[in-house]
Amino acid sequence: MDAAFEILVIDSGARSLRLACFENETLKKYDCIHFTKDEAAETGEQQFQVRMRALAKMLGDMEIDISDLSAVVARDGFLGRIQQGAYRIDEAMLDTVTLPENSHAAAMSVLLAHAIMQETGLPGYVYNGMNLSPKDEEQFYAEPPEIQVRAKMHILSSNVLLKREAKAIGKPPEACNFVIVHAGSVPTTTAYANGRIVCFHCNMIQAGTFFSLPIHREPLFEQPRDLSFSEKLKIIQQTGFVQAYLGTKDLNELDRRLAAGDPTARRCVEAMAAHLAGEAECAAAGLNGRVDRVIIFGELAQVGRFTQAIGRRTAHLAPLDVFPGTWEFYGLAEGALRVLRGEEYAREYKGIAFYQKKQRPNDMKVAFVSYAEYTGYFSYCAEQLADYDPVHIIYTGDDDALVDALNDVDGIIMWASIPLKPEVVRRLKTVKAISLTGTGANFDMAKAAAEEGIAVCAVQEYCTEESADHCCAMILALNRWLLRYSSQVQREHRWDPTAYAGSMERLAVQQLGILGLGRIGRAVARRMQAFGMRVAAYDPKVSRKAAEGLGIQMMSMEELLRTSDVITSHMPLGAGNQQLFDRATFAKMDRKPFFINCADGGLVDEAALLEALDSGQIKGAGLDVLAHEPPDLTGAYADFLGRDNVILTPHASFFSDTSSEMAKRIAINNLRYALNNEFDKTYCTVNGVTILRK
Repeated sequence: MDAAFEILVIDSGARSLRLACFENETLKKYDCIHFTKDEAAETGEQQFQVRMRALAKMLGDMEIDISDLSAVVARDGFLGRIQQGAYRIDEAMLDTVTLPENSHAAAMSVLLAHAIMQETGLPGYVYNGMNLSPKDEEQFYAEPPEIQVRAKMHILSSNVLLKREAKAIGKPPEACNFVIVHAGSVPTTTAYANGRIVCFHCNMIQAGTFFSLPIHREPLFEQPRDLSFSEKLKIIQQTGFVQAYLGTKDLNELDRRLAAGDPTARRCVEAMAAHLAGEAECAAAGLNGRVDRVIIFGELAQVGRFTQAIGRRTAHLAPLDVFPGTWEFYGLAEGALRVLRGEEYAREYKGIAFYQKKQRPNDMKVAFVSYAEYTGYFSYCAEQLADYDPVHIIYTGDDDALVDALNDVDGIIMWASIPLKPEVVRRLKTVKAISLTGTGANFDMAKAAAEEGIAVCAVQEYCTEESADHCCAMILALNRWLLRYSSQVQREHRWDPTAYAGSMERLAVQQLGILGLGRIGRAVARRMQAFGMRVAAYDPKVSRKAAEGLGIQMMSMEELLRTSDVITSHMPLGAGNQQLFDRATFAKMDRKPFFINCADGGLVDEAALLEALDSGQIKGAGLDVLAHEPPDLTGAYADFLGRDNVILTPHASFFSDTSSEMAKRIAINNLRYALNNEFDKTYCTVNGVTILRK
């Protein structure tokens, strides 16, 4: 049984203080206290004392013994451009939240948590999830290049609801397309495609407590005409439509007026619903209209007539699910829980000045490391990174020469298939960041880089469609014996359509076994289901219910090997699965299947694979990856050539003109952002390093 951790979450708002106590992921206690206008107007030490008294009272009322807690976690208190994740509350953080410019009440959350830490010796954390830049490249072209757009979105709450709703509809989060709307003081609308954020709309100019206008539109005023824009803006922020028309920001009062048939209240709610439904429409466009659910949360989501009005306006997009109130507490508690369980580490906060500064590009040098044939790729990199004085280093397999060539380099763009060894990484004394051109990183290399303080970034997601297409093309070509038929006609000049009778079955009566049900595995499943194949899968990270929602039967690895007619591997290579497909594994393949590997050559014992082919234990193989690349095709790999039941391609499943362009852009952006200490903008930092080494 998992250890029980008791976590206290503190959220200090402008005129409120909220506490929540969790046991692991389960909310056990919650309370909220509202301050009077006079109490909320206090500043500095006086405001801190007001909230300390409130905190002590709430802990007593909730019967929380702080000595029983495992940790305390606070809402982010304006700490600068820090990456999403956990940070230890320390002196540098206290110095930042007590700066005059950080007088917002959210900063009090950190001070209150620190007070409990001092009294008890508990660990205390801030878990940041508010600042996030877009992950979809198209979003960066929404503004001029000299303006770096940064989103303000309720990412902690949104991510919690993403996981909850995915579980409710029986899909893994990575397979879900959601539009998530926050209906609160700063409305935001976020589109999740396959579990990741692809676009967002954020209304930063508040028009009253529960309604805002888009930031890029100046409010239109007929009267008075002599007000400045800032004066007009102040009117919107302090009064807005609900306050101006109804004279209240109280939700209960709004609900009472609606129930009583107040026409002004009804028109206000309908106007707000129309506005946010329009924002949801814009977000749905980022999903190409393919939306599984529209989700609304926040304080206004407690008003039934409002959510009904939203539902009517978004019914053509997808069903609406409502989660009243705030869910940020769950995100904060789950973040702290991951730290306590050792699943995530808490970073050291470096002080506001560190996160505001950028490295000067002309003080740095970058290198592109590739095989000799990729000079065209380097030309593109050189053009995009001209201010970093880029150099091209040809990898020949000589590690000493590679280290010498990189002795004054700060950042590297590395061709993903180059075998960068851990011992080589440890000798790179000036390198601060490595940006890979592929979707992942060798586990041992990434770990060694983390130990040296070198960030390793990956493209992560750019070629799912191409990889799935390539795998399925191999399955179809092998199943239909296209190599044999083509050779029969073109080389033997023979025309015999039934030459392979007894060894060819229609796909609709066969089972496809997928090992690794990630993005590519699911994409392969969708394609082959369209051909009528039954699909089974093995992946310990995917629940049976989630797989069943995709029409996939989960099996143990042994059962999958024993019952499948085609077996395809889509697992990442890790410390525990090197040469997973060995003699013993191939011996378990009772139906003599076709074997496909477009994942990683290190997963396969290639001598055992040759034996399985020679003995007929497997019918044929489609291989896009090998353990050693580029391979010696006249030496060690010569035995794979000339076989009419083996398709061998040069690690090309990732490639199309579209994916190649995406990979180049993302790899270059990853390196630029990493060298600028802007790790929240990198597409994926695979080894957890978010502070540049000195």
